[in-house]
Order: sequence, then structure tokens, then C-alpha cells
Amino acid sequence: MQLVAFHLHGNALTWFIRWEQEIGHPTWPQFSQAIDRRFGPPIHHNHLGDLTSTHQTGELDDYTNQFLLTVTKVTGLSTAQQVMLYTAGLASTLQIDIQLQQPLDLESVIAMAQTLYIMQTKRTFTLLIA
Repeated sequence: MQLVAFHLHGNALTWFIRWEQEIGHPTWPQFSQAIDRRFGPPIHHNHLGDLTSTHQTGELDDYTNQFLLTVTKVTGLSTAQQVMLYTAGLASTLQIDIQLQQPLDLESVIAMAQTLYIMQTKRTFTLLIA
């Protein structure tokens, strides 16, 4: 633990000195847990809440990337739940068409959304030209 103190600075060193005086001769696991509690990330973050508030507000790729980044942090979701959450976050113009197709997995719903998004974009572009 002496080597640990050598590498700490500022608030971390002050905390460590006080903590070591209180604990006595801590073990590495004790130190690791204590420093995580004091300086680590929050013990709990509601990633499911983040996922349910993720919605497509612009480009489909941006939404899909954000959804995938967030869904990897949530454990215990079934494939059907992932599909439903992804679909619920899509722009309303895509949601209905996707729901009618009843995709079975996340890869399928993403592929369907991309195809429909391209078709809708081309349709809008064609209407603007005509």
C-alpha cells in the first residue's frame, strides 16, 4: 500500500492517508472498493431510463447508433423488448410500417427501418422535384 500512496496526489492522497489511518493495514480488495466508492462513477445509473428516452429526432443512423450504444448497457432485455423499444423510439412515420412487418429481432428491425427511411427520403425528394 506504500506504493499506492506514492502515486496519489491532491484530494486522492488526502483521502487515502485518512482512510488508511482509519482502516489500519488494508488489503488490495479493500482499497479497490473504497477508492471506487469515493472517486469512481456513480454506483447505479438508470440505463433503461436512458434507453426509453432515446428517440429519433434527426437522421436514422444517429438514432440507431445511440440506441445500440445504450442498449448494450442494459442487461436482461429480451429480443422482443429490444425490438419494441427501438421501434417506439423511431419517428412516427417509420413506426407504423415497422409494426406492420412484425420484425423478430433487433438486426431485422434496424434493416427494415433503414430501407423504409431511404424509401421515404427518396419519396420526399421526388415530391420536391415534381
